[in-house]
Amino acid sequence: MPLSTLLVRTLRPGEYDRARRAYEAWGYRGEVLDTDVVFAAEQGDAMVGLVRRTVENGTQMLRGMYVAPFIRRSGVGSLLLSHFVDTLQAPACWCVPYANLQHFYGRGGFHVAPLAESPPFLRERLDFYRREGLDVILMRRS
Repeated sequence: MPLSTLLVRTLRPGEYDRARRAYEAWGYRGEVLDTDVVFAAEQGDAMVGLVRRTVENGTQMLRGMYVAPFIRRSGVGSLLLSHFVDTLQAPACWCVPYANLQHFYGRGGFHVAPLAESPPFLRERLDFYRREGLDVILMRRS
């Protein structure tokens, strides 16, 4: 898919059910909350990537970066990340990505965060994911 045909935009809350269906079709188990800001990559009528900005416990978060399996490694994720970063309302933002994506999120200004400097709820989330067998890290953009 040529990236020139891709549109990255902020969804309206009335479109969140569409995002939920896309996540479900792609096998992503995360939720889309009505309070989230959802960014979508679309080609025509097809949604091909999503990412959400949430605020949890007063902490701004990048959540649910997901690209449709049939189009991964085509640049869609990079476009979503760039759009996400460009629209941040505050400089500090956290994410809990897979460890192999450290370089990818680094291109958006995220760095591995020392656990001692992270909010307690994120340390707990990191521990939970790791107990589930996920190889994840904690990153922060400031």
